[in-house]
Amino acid sequence: MTDFQQEKLRRYLLARDRLQRKCEEANRWESISTGLTPLLHGTRGASHRQPNEVKETLMQLREELERAALETRELRRELYDALNAIPDPYLRGLLESKYLSGASNRELMEQYHLSERTLRRHLGQAVHCLEKYSKFFSENA
Repeated sequence: MTDFQQEKLRRYLLARDRLQRKCEEANRWESISTGLTPLLHGTRGASHRQPNEVKETLMQLREELERAALETRELRRELYDALNAIPDPYLRGLLESKYLSGASNRELMEQYHLSERTLRRHLGQAVHCLEKYSKFFSENA
């Protein structure tokens, strides 16, 4: 796999991980804001700003989530299109398990009953098919 190809897959995986972290962060903020709202509304004075600060933080987080989700969706769509161009369902399934489902090499070895060497060879063949039948790794994509 070339450096460019590795970078493109890395970008997708990072975007997916970033989206997951942002979703977890949003859930934490939402639970914090839900728990704090009754307390904050029951007090007077300087604390009136606090609900707005929580709301502002939630709005910023939502914008970040939307950007991360858009980037992840776009890269995932490109990867799905590329995978669908692979004529061999076995190789396509191997790449889907690895890069879309996030299966580890150990899990793939168990699922497909392969040795580590054979798995690496099959992944190499699958990536070669991806290069041959799709534009996912092209510089213009």
